[in-house]
Amino acid sequence: VLATDDQSASVRMVESIRALCPNIIICARARDEQHAQTLRDKGVQDIALEIDAMSATLAGHVLREYEITSAV
Repeated sequence: VLATDDQSASVRMVESIRALCPNIIICARARDEQHAQTLRDKGVQDIALEIDAMSATLAGHVLREYEITSAV
């Protein structure tokens, strides 16, 4: 799991990880779609965009504020 907020550092980390363990599964946080594509190009298999995580967090806050426990 790679969750640094420094985009260039995350790319360098992926390159280093790949050099040491070419078959390891890497899950990483990406700041935006361009960063996500760069990580994919470097071999990251699973990417979480910050905007998606933030949207889910905010939605959770709203549901808790309105005391909604099940969205069916």
